Amino acid sequence: MRLKLSIPLLVLMLVGCLTVKEIKNFRKMNKFAPAAESYAKAIQWSDFEAASFFAKNLKTKPDLDKLKNIKVISYEVKKITHQREQLKVIQTINLSYYIRDRLKEKRLRFQEVWEYDEKDGSWYLISGFPEFQWD
Repeated sequence: MRLKLSIPLLVLMLVGCLTVKEIKNFRKMNKFAPAAESYAKAIQWSDFEAASFFAKNLKTKPDLDKLKNIKVISYEVKKITHQREQLKVIQTINLSYYIRDRLKEKRLRFQEVWEYDEKDGSWYLISGFPEFQWD
């Protein structure tokens, strides 16, 4: 009799643990939108210094002095892919900009990769800044 009761109880406990993990991941995923929106606003205002606070573990730091010559016209998120288990988000971005001293509009399409950092409970851009074309 005890064995018959313990197996369903064990199954319920395992399902409950999965649900708790899914709920925690859902809460973490909900933190993504405010971080991504703040980053997008910084990019739209061509405030690359503020945007750099969202970047983490970049191989090369952006040259903020050089980026002062960039004026972003538009930043559009075209596609978002969530990888909930890995706490990763990939966004496809269309970006229009011009180089201030040339006044020629340019466009980029690229992917941003964001990851959740368990240590400080924040989302960070790990793919780096847009690669602006200077020619």
